[in-house]
Parts: sequence; C-alpha cells; structure tokens
Amino acid sequence: MRHPDRDDAEATRVRHLVVGVGINVNQVKFPVELREIATSLRCETGTEWSRVELLAALLKSLDREYRSLVENPEVRPAIIRRFEEASSSVRGRNVSVDENGSLAGVTEGLDERGFLRVRTIEGVTTVVSGTVRIISGENHF
Repeated sequence: MRHPDRDDAEATRVRHLVVGVGINVNQVKFPVELREIATSLRCETGTEWSRVELLAALLKSLDREYRSLVENPEVRPAIIRRFEEASSSVRGRNVSVDENGSLAGVTEGLDERGFLRVRTIEGVTTVVSGTVRIISGENHF
C-alpha cells in the first residue's frame, strides 16, 4: 500500500550530487575574452600555490561543512547566508540557465534550501538543477 508522506519524501530525497568547482590556481595569462573577468590565486596573492595542498584543504573544508549540515540541520540557514555573502554570483548577476529548456534573468539569492533564485520576465524562478552561466549586459528584469 502507498504511504503518501513516505513516498513523497523518498521521491524528493537526494541520493547523488555532482558539484563542479573551478579554481584558477597558478594561471597568469587568460584568453582575451576572459581578461577582464578572470583571475587566479597567483594573480591575487603574488605567490605560487601547491595544487595538491589546495585540493586537500578544499576537500577538508567541504567535508567539515557537509558533516556539520548532516549532524546539525539547524545550521543550514547560517551556511546558506555565508555562501551568499562570499559569492559574487548569487545576487544581481545576469545569467542564463539551461534547465529543461532555458531561461535568462538576474540572480536574487538563494532560497531556504540553498537553491538559486532568478528573476525573469515572468517572475522569480527557483533553479533546482541545470547549468548557470553569467552573461554580460544590463539588468533588464
């Protein structure tokens, strides 16, 4: 027999997650189209970085945040707020989103679950999955 609450919870349960992180580490030259917007740790700090040490530190940090979230779900709002404060893309950026079709709009922060909100001509949309690309130009929404 079907149990609605349990079946709904099971259907929305996240079983796998793929996260893409790109960090320019020791790069000092960029293609012409990226020179105005791209940088690297080396450009910003003036020192060369060990990719192995950086990766280890990144993985430790991700593991610490994940464990904190799993063990204390009430920290979710604080983690989301910290991410919003550190991100240059979560608010006020023109984006295009490929998600079962495509949409374009301006980022409006994260919802209480951590999903990106984008204002389009039709209103605010929550991006659950898809590829988000920053596009140049004036905000039109």
